[in-house]
Amino acid sequence: MNHVLDTPVICGDVAVAALSRVRISRTGGPGAAALVCDKVPVAILVRQGAWVRAMTPEGDAMTRQAVDAMCPGVVAGFAGGFG
Repeated sequence: MNHVLDTPVICGDVAVAALSRVRISRTGGPGAAALVCDKVPVAILVRQGAWVRAMTPEGDAMTRQAVDAMCPGVVAGFAGGFG
């Protein structure tokens, strides 16, 4: 299982991005193969200036530690800005 930070949507000094869990699995049998993929948001990150907030897709607050446990360093990287 992997986690990816989607491309942030930026409006003025506010940036919003989803942290998503991505799973890819393969299956098959004689003469057939298939890939199964899914991408599910697990956290929403909001940055305004130096302020960063994380929440579940349902809107419940998340700690930085909970987000970093899924994807180490993602909060610090998100807080650092985008170019």
